Formats: sequence, structure tokens, C-alpha cells
Amino acid sequence: EIREAVRGHSMIFLCVGLGGGTGSGAAPEICRIVREEGVFLVVFATMPFTFEGARRREQAENALETIGRYANAVITFDNDRMGELIVPKDGVAQAFAAADKIISQSIRASMNIVFRSGIIRIGMDDLLSALNSKKSRCLFGYGVAKGDNRSHEALEQALKCPLLERGKLLNDARAVLVQVAGGETMTLYEVQLVMDEVTKHVGENTQILFGTGNDKRLGNSLAVTIISSIDDGESDDSYEDSYEE
Repeated sequence: EIREAVRGHSMIFLCVGLGGGTGSGAAPEICRIVREEGVFLVVFATMPFTFEGARRREQAENALETIGRYANAVITFDNDRMGELIVPKDGVAQAFAAADKIISQSIRASMNIVFRSGIIRIGMDDLLSALNSKKSRCLFGYGVAKGDNRSHEALEQALKCPLLERGKLLNDARAVLVQVAGGETMTLYEVQLVMDEVTKHVGENTQILFGTGNDKRLGNSLAVTIISSIDDGESDDSYEDSYEE
């Protein structure tokens, strides 16, 4: 049933909570089937809290390692970082809701990158290039803001996103995809401000894939999406060969 469900698609997103029996047991097998069907696979995986114990963490890390062998892109969120998403007085439900929102934003923004009409379009090939890496390690950031300083605030939100590791790993990125989108009031100056600041966070040899366009749904808001892949420099020809096939 899983094989039939994934067959024929060009791209699949898999969201999984690792550490327990269901996620850690099922996700690697689903990833294996998706890979065998030749579908480009992006995995969003949440890691358990530290207080859940070493055994649960070990199960999660083992499953993540297996997932990484099959997935083209893996984006992780550590549950310990939930506290960064809410104010101290918020409850547990709000924390989990905030984490869910980040992951759902990531998936929607990934699709918007491709399907949103733009002055400078980003195609599916560009998205796959930004996500695909030999070690499948990827980062994601999204921010949206209004007001006179919206370009700076939107980029700051994107860089602070837990899925982007606060931007600290962008310097090691092989490729960084950046899309700046806004309503009809978005200016070229605002786009330039975002991109000038992004270049300060990436390495000299990093490939920058850039797109921009108008989206009436954003109204007076400006949105910045950042997706990047990380390579650790180690060679893994077998992985790339298998993807090319």
C-alpha cells in the first residue's frame, strides 16, 4: 500500500517524530520504499527531549542515520528548542503547536517557491539542487514581517528559525536558495537589502539560488525563505550515483 501511494510522484515530504517505536520503526522502511521508487524525498524529523532519556535518544539517532541513507534531504528539529518558540508563560500545548507550525510553514514555503509566480522564478530543479546533498543534511528558515523595516525583520526571523540552526551553519553550505516575496508594495531596494545581508552569512564558494516575485496573499507583508544543504566534505559517490540512476 505504501509503495502504491508513493509511486508516480516527483517529490514526497515525510514528517516523523523519532525516538519511539512507531516513528523510529516505520519511517526508515517508508524511506527505503520511496527511494526504491525513485521519488525525491524530504524528511522533517523531530528529535526527543533530553529528559526522555538516553535510550529514546539513541533510538532516534539510529533511525535518523538510517533515514539519511535513503532521503535526499533531512531537516531536523530538536524538541529541546521548543522553549525558543514561545514566551515562558505559554503552556505545553502552545509549544507543540509552535513546532508544528514551523514544520508546516516549511512544507508550504517549499512548494510556494516553485509554484509562486515570480519576476525571477525558481524552478523545481533549483529547489532539488538546494535540498540535495551527499549527506542529506539540510537547513530551512522562513520569516514574514510588516512595517517600514520588514525586509530586515523577515530575514532576521528566517535566520533565527530553529530549522536553520540560527544561521550558524550557512557558511558551510554548498548551496543556498533564497526567495524574497511580497505584495505589490515590495521594492527592489528591499530585495537588495535582504540579499546583501544574506551574502554576509554564506561562504565565498557557496552557490546562491535567488528568486523573487509578488504574491497578493502577502498584502503588505514581505516573506523570506532560505533553504540550504550542508556537505561535510567527505566523498560519497555511491549515494550520488544511486540518485542519478
